Amino acid sequence: MKHSQDVLKSVLQNNPSLKPLEMRLKLRTLKRFLPLSIRESLEGIIIKNSKLLLAFDHPSAHTYFCKHAQEFGQILHREVKNLGLETSSPLAIRAYVSTRARARFVRNPPKIYYLECAKGTFHNHAKDPQIKAAFERIRACIQAHDRANS
Repeated sequence: MKHSQDVLKSVLQNNPSLKPLEMRLKLRTLKRFLPLSIRESLEGIIIKNSKLLLAFDHPSAHTYFCKHAQEFGQILHREVKNLGLETSSPLAIRAYVSTRARARFVRNPPKIYYLECAKGTFHNHAKDPQIKAAFERIRACIQAHDRANS
């Protein structure tokens, strides 16, 4: 008795109109050779113009993939050859985050709150008149800020 995979392979090989489906199945198989954390965040995978394009749904998954690009690249190149995916020239691997996913992760810088605790009650020990005047201007600014926030 034949397995369903054998039947499906024979149907796909004999019908050229089903080539895109065969390619999709091979790419889905290729995805299995990546770590689970990468697989779960992989939105799409295609081969186009001798490039293997990986679309991620989260920027951190993209960053993780890029950090380990050499390791993952070797695995993907080996498995592309094993699966028999046709490429006219050496396969380049490109990873990106889709614009739809990137829009969900807009970083907002945290708001910085600083409450000045100085009250301007320091003693001005400066002997130089210019330095003494500068410290007095600093004292005036601190006291004005303190009155504004009180």
